[in-house]
Amino acid sequence: MTLPPRTLAAGLLTSLLALTGSGARGSELEPFTSDGCSAFPDGTPAQQSLWARCCIRHDLAYWKGGDVEERLEADRALGRCVSQVGEPALAELMLAGVRVGGSPYWPTPFRWGYGWPYGRGYKPLGSAEKVRVSERLEQLQLLLQELSQELGSGSTEQAPQGHAPRLPIAPSSSSSNASASSRKGAICFAFRRF
Repeated sequence: MTLPPRTLAAGLLTSLLALTGSGARGSELEPFTSDGCSAFPDGTPAQQSLWARCCIRHDLAYWKGGDVEERLEADRALGRCVSQVGEPALAELMLAGVRVGGSPYWPTPFRWGYGWPYGRGYKPLGSAEKVRVSERLEQLQLLLQELSQELGSGSTEQAPQGHAPRLPIAPSSSSSNASASSRKGAICFAFRRF
């Protein structure tokens, strides 16, 4: 017996949703994460993080998610940013990659709206979701301020030879409990070294 294409597609989609556990995490927004330019280099061999800031800004938009027009604008902003650092041909290649690989329907950690549970798709943020995004961004800002102060005082852990220094993520002992709890889980960056 041959199934009609629609029935087969619906069955495959249902299986995929069941396997990825959509809905299992509820509607909670995960902390912002960025891996820079995902499977693409963050820069040239001579300037290894030349367009990394473009990718991190793009990741921020993808983490938050939203409707289809917001995704298109985020992708175009990535292209403009990479072009502005002097790499217009690479910008076109990156734009093509994110348009294909960044769909909210791929169960990947870099899909559109990856901060929300899988299955959200293209949907404008509601007022409660916008509040949660703002809260997460405030947590991120507090953590980055603390890290900046710690780096300014030279307080990074000693890294093994050939590795980047590990940044202290735990709140310092001089931090108040209120600010420490507001930073909990605020950010997780996974930067690669080439």
